[in-house]
Amino acid sequence: LRHKSPLVDRVSGLGVPLSRFSYWLARRVWGFMLWFLRRPPVKRFRARSHLLLPERARENARRNIVRQDRFARRYGLKVLTVSFFILTASVLLSFTAMVALHLLDNGWLTYPQDRENSPR
Repeated sequence: LRHKSPLVDRVSGLGVPLSRFSYWLARRVWGFMLWFLRRPPVKRFRARSHLLLPERARENARRNIVRQDRFARRYGLKVLTVSFFILTASVLLSFTAMVALHLLDNGWLTYPQDRENSPR
């Protein structure tokens, strides 16, 4: 299956498998978020949340909630995918740097002693 992932499909090399993992993870989190928002207590709270505000602000609050929901439906999965891509890439880069430093400390990797005798 080919997915439509924003921005990250254009990354070459490690980017494609990483974007697939990020997309898979984002789909799972997005599905859980939608499941959670469909629970009756959450639905009741969201339906009545604008009643906590003063009378003059209720209509604007209701409109803002609708606007935010529309934005989330349109861009939510894309934002999660890019966020998980950045998080996963950061973790992989940190892990790689940690391994390289560990190998350097234990003597598995060495610096050339002088530049004149080192191979070019």
